[in-house]
Amino acid sequence: MEKVRISKLMSEQGLCSRREADSYIERGWVLVDGVPQSLPDGQNQLTNVDLASISRVEVLRGSASSLYGNGSGGVIAFETDRSARDRLGATARYESGSFGMSKGQFRVSGRAGPGSGSLSVSRTKLTGFRQFDSAEVRQLVGTSDVALAAGTTLELRASYADMPTSLNPGALTAAEYAKNRDSASATNVARYANKVLAQSQFSARLVHDGDAWSYGAAAYVQRRFVDNPLATAPPGTAAANVGTSYIATGLNNGTTYVFRVSATNAVGTGVYGSLVAATPATVGS
Repeated sequence: MEKVRISKLMSEQGLCSRREADSYIERGWVLVDGVPQSLPDGQNQLTNVDLASISRVEVLRGSASSLYGNGSGGVIAFETDRSARDRLGATARYESGSFGMSKGQFRVSGRAGPGSGSLSVSRTKLTGFRQFDSAEVRQLVGTSDVALAAGTTLELRASYADMPTSLNPGALTAAEYAKNRDSASATNVARYANKVLAQSQFSARLVHDGDAWSYGAAAYVQRRFVDNPLATAPPGTAAANVGTSYIATGLNNGTTYVFRVSATNAVGTGVYGSLVAATPATVGS
């Protein structure tokens, strides 16, 4: 969900095309306040990027991206909003849109002596255009900057993102689309194709910007949990059943399966019932 929104925003601002933005996100470097957002396998993700807390986006293409070392595929550099105009201040914002989209954010910032900091909490919800298409993201971003000496700053960052729901309606056949383009794939509903994600990152960065030379050194730790079941067809016979009972075959003992039941007649297909989970096991003799 985040990548689509950010790539769209970048194209609307004239930074690059939406396709180029997707390409940079997938194969380039994604930095937030100079800290990489890449995973151990090299993939880039935007889970911890909350647009409401971003003040500046810089896109480097071609040879210019070599300024960031091995970011030859392109670099997208985000800068967090670190403004603290008052010793202690707070702001709140709420926005809504079509298809059940709503977002609320609360931000607190302050400064004292050589240091400043901020804390942003937001929640985004989306019902979606289709059935079985809702999503929710909760994000927390904390910043703390301390001036250690002239031109030298210690930047501390903490972020957490929680996506408890991101339903996948799946692809429709031509017949399903012609009948109801807002519907969801029966297989995705039956398998409850829902992506659950939780991610946190903590970082410390020392930056020096002098007249003769400058440098930056960062250390960070990241934790990511993902549960994204495949929306493949359930094992056994998937054909429609006539009657009030059904026997699923080809199941494995000890594996939990989820079922949903709907009725079909000459009028059409009814609403799916509640999810029911079952775990087959060998019956003792």
